[in-house]
Amino acid sequence: MAVVIKRPQAEVDLDEIFDYLANSSLELAVDLLQRLNETIENLADNPYMGRKRNDLMPNLRSFVQGKYVIFYFPISNGVDIIRILHGARDILSIFEDENDSEQ
Repeated sequence: MAVVIKRPQAEVDLDEIFDYLANSSLELAVDLLQRLNETIENLADNPYMGRKRNDLMPNLRSFVQGKYVIFYFPISNGVDIIRILHGARDILSIFEDENDSEQ
């Protein structure tokens, strides 16, 4: 079975997505998290399926699920999920801010 690693920030992203949607509809929040997790499992089985995102980080890939974008690194036996963001967010500046804070 393929491996899925979710970094702490990806877990925070999932929690925030769930909390935001649950304020309107618990059913919608549960459904979306299920779809996101199913997509992540599919990515683990096919890690090169997503789009190359070297513009954000070397070797990074992304895959769209609905209105959300899953950012990950392919690893030898699965995927390393680093972020899950709404597609309307300023993704470039989020990654620039994170890269600046790591230096």
